[in-house]
Amino acid sequence: MILRTTIAVVILSLATPAAAIDICTGGNRAKRKVTCVVDGDTIWQDGVKMRLLEIDTPETSAAQCDRGKTAR
Repeated sequence: MILRTTIAVVILSLATPAAAIDICTGGNRAKRKVTCVVDGDTIWQDGVKMRLLEIDTPETSAAQCDRGKTAR
């Protein structure tokens, strides 16, 4: 029983990254170049400032809390 479980875990561990690679590659995707990373949730891409939604990261300047001050 333990041997079967171990074999199943090994097979799933090896198969999962391979499946993710197929999903993330190929297709008709636009290639973009990030020109500047402002902080953990803000980037500049092709002259456009972009903020990533649902990402909670400390600010690097004008920090309003202790963790943001620590990140500077």
